[in-house]
Amino acid sequence: MHTFLSQFLSVMAVFLLFSATILIHEAAHLFVARLCGVTAEVFSFGFGPALWRRRWKGITWRVGIIPFGGYVSLPQIDPAGMETVQEQAGTEVQGRPPLPPAAPWQKVAVSLAGASGNLLLAYGLAWSIYLADRPVPTGQEGTVVGTVAPGSPAWEAGLRPGDRIEAVDGKSVHTWSALHQMLAVREQPRLAVQRPDGSRATISVETSPDERFEGMRVLAGVGEGTLCRVGVVTRGSPADQAGLKPGDILKYLDGEPLGSWGDMLQRLQSREGQLIEIRFERAGKLMATRVVPYRDPELNVVRIGIRFDSLVLSPLAQIRQDASGILRFLRSLITPREARRAARGVGGAISIVAAFWIHVQAGLFMALSFTRFLNVNLAILNLLPLPILDGGHLVLALSEWITGRKPREGVIRAVFNVFFVILVSLMLFLVLRDVRVWTRLRRQWVATASSATEEKGTSADGDAPQAESPSP
Repeated sequence: MHTFLSQFLSVMAVFLLFSATILIHEAAHLFVARLCGVTAEVFSFGFGPALWRRRWKGITWRVGIIPFGGYVSLPQIDPAGMETVQEQAGTEVQGRPPLPPAAPWQKVAVSLAGASGNLLLAYGLAWSIYLADRPVPTGQEGTVVGTVAPGSPAWEAGLRPGDRIEAVDGKSVHTWSALHQMLAVREQPRLAVQRPDGSRATISVETSPDERFEGMRVLAGVGEGTLCRVGVVTRGSPADQAGLKPGDILKYLDGEPLGSWGDMLQRLQSREGQLIEIRFERAGKLMATRVVPYRDPELNVVRIGIRFDSLVLSPLAQIRQDASGILRFLRSLITPREARRAARGVGGAISIVAAFWIHVQAGLFMALSFTRFLNVNLAILNLLPLPILDGGHLVLALSEWITGRKPREGVIRAVFNVFFVILVSLMLFLVLRDVRVWTRLRRQWVATASSATEEKGTSADGDAPQAESPSP
């Protein structure tokens, strides 16, 4: 019963967060349109035949059978396009009295409204993460390597925990999200790295195929690093007795570089009761101390009595990080050498829902972080100068405003119909590809789980201890 309830709540969370992303976009269009005196005929959540429809305050409110998207019918701004959408969605458009066309400034304001709504929601989510003092999940502390699996291509090439990757093929990189995108379209990149001791090296490493997306590459066996900055020292603990203080940055454990919280926690588990040396940075100086780890009876983990401090990006920094990753991916799509692999990394509706599900399972703030990213993504993509998208309407409105001439309605209708067919076809293609990819992944996961069960049996007595938060 508990499992069923948990799964049900996860489904509801995915639905609500995804719906909020769509609704805020369309609601912003409607709000600005009404504010500017523009008539709205239909507000639709989803496309296709209506599952529910109601006429209220002069607007037809409807829910379409396909929930991935929506639209607001504004005949004064886009009479040809909106009639096409409504006819295909089964909404009546005949019998409407002629309406005066909207002014160019009204069209510009309404076109910008949807993206603005998504950015406002993203900004609000970024503030909620910031005020809750939660770390941004990806790329918040540069590109320090946390773990490298022995025997992996990266290990054989010379990459080690604690190394900071500064550039890929001569292009500087500052976040893990940017690094992942650059590596995804490269088979043998040259990495410029800075060692923990300050020295620099250039290594060439072979990437591996990404199981999730055909044609994409990953740096197999490499885990992201986190700065081991002490946040809290438990009074009377071994760390307190050794003189560690909040703000200290732990750099080495028994001479080996520390790449992440998890790396340190894992290495401590085999050192219970043993004297270990920790070298740390304080006020720019490298210092050393010795400490004896103990087993915490409540958490059942070996620790030294500290909690690490998490770096939390400001709301604007979170938005900038999301935007830079999206813009970098768009650049890859139009770069000849990278376009083919980048295109294979584009996911459809199923991939978005699956990503939502994964982040919801990881916790509330991971889900909010992904929702923030998705809203920034939607805002940027909708402003691309393509017909059907807000950016296409914006270009037409600005052109009319500057030249004083309206575009020919027949031409606009033809272009709209062509791009509508292209958009629907692309969505169907991505859905079919998602089904194939996720079916293949599910088979691999099932096979891996079955193999693990056969090796370990049904007992979990040998499982390694886990902690909900980093607290060595």
